[in-house]
Amino acid sequence: MDKSTVVYDVRPLLGPFVGRMAGVKTGVGEYAAQLLAALRQEERWRLVLFSNSLRAPSSSLQSFNIEIVHTRYPNRLLDLAARGFHRPFFDDLVAQRTDKPVDVWLSPHVTSAPVRRAKKIVVVHDCSFLYPRFFSLRKRYWHWSMGIRKTLNDSARVVAVSAHTATELTRHYHIPPEKTVTVYPGVDRRFFSAPSADEQNAVRAKYRLPPRFILFLGTVEPRKNILTLLQAFAKVAEHSDADLVLAGEIGWLARPILRALRAHPYARRIHRLGFVADADKNALYRLSSCFVYPSLYEGFGFPPLEALACGTPVVVSHATSLPEVVGENAITVDPYNADDLARAIQLSLDDANYRTRCAETGPLWARQFNWQATAEKISDIIESVAQSHPEPSFSDLDPEMNSG
Repeated sequence: MDKSTVVYDVRPLLGPFVGRMAGVKTGVGEYAAQLLAALRQEERWRLVLFSNSLRAPSSSLQSFNIEIVHTRYPNRLLDLAARGFHRPFFDDLVAQRTDKPVDVWLSPHVTSAPVRRAKKIVVVHDCSFLYPRFFSLRKRYWHWSMGIRKTLNDSARVVAVSAHTATELTRHYHIPPEKTVTVYPGVDRRFFSAPSADEQNAVRAKYRLPPRFILFLGTVEPRKNILTLLQAFAKVAEHSDADLVLAGEIGWLARPILRALRAHPYARRIHRLGFVADADKNALYRLSSCFVYPSLYEGFGFPPLEALACGTPVVVSHATSLPEVVGENAITVDPYNADDLARAIQLSLDDANYRTRCAETGPLWARQFNWQATAEKISDIIESVAQSHPEPSFSDLDPEMNSG
């Protein structure tokens, strides 16, 4: 009996091809790469990668040693055709080049990919697009043009990376609960091993880090709630010698944040690192005295989990999925209350017993988030979908659900 053909859409894996972030994977790209690395060990089906760009397949794709179907359409043109006209059928593009029909199409992100016969599985990382206040007008238009509702309705299964995301999908898109499955991502194993003292010193020198610091790692944008963090730091700085380090690229709608940084009473003790290489993050977490992530919205939230894996004390907001990610291993606070945030940071800095406990319990908790376990659960979903009988899409059953 021939094996089923499963196509893994790797378009989200790679970062931009141009600009200062050329070749850098996004968070979704990191998820796509980690999941693929774990899935490629599966032998129950034939795995094929689908990619598209005017360039040849990248060396990073070829390193997986998996069959690649690579088309060379302009990315914007292909996206426009897929979103606006629901053509071409992506499973046909692959079948024409492999002489095998596609049974399952796995999209590790909500990416437009019309299929004719294949059953689609799509991974949803968050529903932040439901909250336009967090985004620029251009980004809002991009979210609208993605045709998210149709993609979800046309999928046989929807994988949510957290229970919070699954709940939002059910509430806002009326997707039947039995169609949505929550599968937590893993955490990279490298965060469980401490870099050498020399490696950590090299990272400290590279980024000119202060002796003692509070760390935030993420995009500088409204959703990350950095304005409240700056208010809290003003209170902490009155009683502590720890500086504040902001690591991450400048995002959209960041002007008010940048103005607040310039006007901050302790501006000289705030260090902006900009982009931080993946290879440096392990040392950066471990060099910090406390990791703070007061985000207003997260579909999952990798940085707090990575910091826990490193044994670093963590403070997060009690918003959206973050309590799921950290369990009882971090201090959760009201993201709109700078006083609460300041007190939590101060405790993390000063309480030696608490810091010792974090060094022990954080890595134990984080080890539960394992990429191999993630891949096994998604493999079971793939097998279930591949063996199921074809079903009409929800958009065919209820035209009104596919509007908007």
